[in-house]
Order: sequence, then structure tokens, then C-alpha cells
Amino acid sequence: VMTLPGEPVSHLISVYQMWPPVRPYESERNRLPTLDFAAWARGTAGVQVAALGAQNLLRMTPMVRGMHTTRSCAGQARCIEACDHLSEAIKMLSLFDVVGTPDCMQSALLAAGAKLRLRRESSSDGWLRMSSVAGRLRPRELIRESPRAVHPGQAVYEASRVRWEQLNASTRDEVLNVVGRCDLALYRSALERAEQTLPGRRGQCNQTRTPVRSSLA
Repeated sequence: VMTLPGEPVSHLISVYQMWPPVRPYESERNRLPTLDFAAWARGTAGVQVAALGAQNLLRMTPMVRGMHTTRSCAGQARCIEACDHLSEAIKMLSLFDVVGTPDCMQSALLAAGAKLRLRRESSSDGWLRMSSVAGRLRPRELIRESPRAVHPGQAVYEASRVRWEQLNASTRDEVLNVVGRCDLALYRSALERAEQTLPGRRGQCNQTRTPVRSSLA
């Protein structure tokens, strides 16, 4: 029904902060990333393309590498990479009823709800729903159950807090080159598809509030 491809550089930063490459046998409290952001990003070309068009080339393990893309070489005249599936990923966008980005998630959710003929939730409904679970969920404890996710209190949490404006020029150029191989094209296609599936929301899905936006213009 719906997909929300992210602005590619912000997506990489988010993935690195959530699932940084680590050694799984080290203490969760004391372990640090095995790769800095720049080194890790070199292996991520086409992560969003792979998620839509070539999931067999998207990997979360080994954990020392974190999320990365791989190649398929068996029985091929040349190895096939994730970015070779860009056209399939773009075609996949046309199969979704609603396409947006995290910038316009609320509009996309409302549009998806309309497609599914769900009753639109009122403000009072939302308050009652949130009140019904208040105090019953313990997010920090739930996060601890995942060995890949990080949370405050772990050394890797602080070490993986990447900020675009703090990266040097050569690292920025390298990351832009990585996303420019195919994920940027997919993101632009998603923005075009959003114009079709979210009428009346022109431009709303491209409001990234980071310095990355000007770099991708």
C-alpha cells in the first residue's frame, strides 16, 4: 500500500546511528563501532534500491559491517550490484498506492488510510489510544532486546552520533558519491511519484531540514 523512501544521506546517517557496525561478542555497554561513518558508508551503495528491487543483495550481517549491500556473481558474466536494479526499484514505486517520504509521513498515512477505507482518527480518539498504553510500554527495555540497536548508556551510542555539518569536505563528497550512484535517483523518482499519489501536497515531501538538502539539489 505505502512506501516512504528517505532522503539518501539522512537515511545513511540514521541507519549508522541505529545499527552501527559492531563486534557482537563484545559487551553492549562498552563496545565501539568497528568502522567510522565514512568507511562504513562506502559499502552502502544502493541500500534503498536493494530494499525495493533486490533484497537478496541487502545484508544486516555480519554485524562488524553493519547494514551493507553485496554483489551477486554466481553464473553471471559480471557481478551484479544493488545499483544494477535501479530500474526495477523505480518500477516497484508504481505498484504502491501511496508513495511519500518521511517529510510527509502524516499525509501519506492519511492517504493510505483513505485507500484502505479506514475511519479517520479524531484528536480525542488519538488521545484515548495513547492513554490506553501509557505506562505499559517500556521502550528502553524493548530496545535492549535487540543486539543490533543502540541506546543511551552504551559507548557505541555516543560514538555513532554522526552530524553532517561535522564531517569534513572529502567525507561529504565521498558520501554524496555513494548515494549518487543510484539511491538519489530512486529518491527523486519517489518525489515524482508522491506528486501523483498525494495530490495537493506539492513540495511537502521534500522539506528535509538538514544541510544535506542543498548538497543534493
